[in-house]
Formats: sequence, C-alpha cells, structure tokens
Amino acid sequence: MPHGYEAAQPASGTISGVRYSIRPCSAADLARLLGAAPDPRDARHHAERFGMQEAGQAAYLLAWSGEELAGRCTVLAASKYEKVR
Repeated sequence: MPHGYEAAQPASGTISGVRYSIRPCSAADLARLLGAAPDPRDARHHAERFGMQEAGQAAYLLAWSGEELAGRCTVLAASKYEKVR
C-alpha cells in the first residue's frame, strides 16, 4: 500500500439511519466481489484496482452497508496528470 495508507483504520458510522463501514479492500473482499460480479467489466475493475493497491499505487476503498457493497473509491498515490506531479 502507498506510504501513509498502512495506518489507515476502517471507519464506520450512520448516515440517514443507514449503518456503514469503509475500509481498504482485502484479498477476502476481492474474492467476494469477483464471485458476485456478473459483468466481466466489474470483475476487471475490482481486480485492477486491487492490483494497484497491492503495487502501492493506490488505496482501493470499499463502503459497506451491512454485507452489501455500497460504494467504492480509488485514491491514487500520485496524480495521473503530469503537470500536477
């Protein structure tokens, strides 16, 4: 994981009465996502983002509402735009 992400702690709370948790994608999460992804594009997306996380290029964060995936976000370790680096 990129420098600084190692210490990131999962977050949880309630929004509009809905309980949620947010955490970096784990290998177990990836296996679950790949098993539930009927669309090959979704499966590729999850695998690609997890690979970026494992390579230290990004953090792949997943938001869960109970056992259901509620959202996802990729935080890049460096900008993809040359002028910003």
